[in-house]
Amino acid sequence: YSQTRSMAARSAPGTISNRNDVLAAIDRVCEYYSVNEPSSPVPLLLQRARGLVAKSFLEILEDIAPEGVSTAQSVAGRREE
Repeated sequence: YSQTRSMAARSAPGTISNRNDVLAAIDRVCEYYSVNEPSSPVPLLLQRARGLVAKSFLEILEDIAPEGVSTAQSVAGRREE
C-alpha cells in the first residue's frame, strides 16, 4: 500500500520531484502574475531565483553577495583558489 501511495504522490499533478519541476513551477507562477497581476515585482524576483536553481551555495553567494564569499570560505575552512 505505501509503495502505491508513494508512486501516486510522485505522479500527482503539481508534484515537484526534481529541478526541472521547480523550473516549470516558477514559470507557471510567473505566467500567472503576467496575466493577473502584471504590475507585481514577484516575477522579477522569481526569474532571479530561477537562474540560481542549478548553482551551488558558493555560486549563489558569489552572484548575490560577492563580498560574502571569502567569509563563507573561511568559515568552511577553505581558501580561495
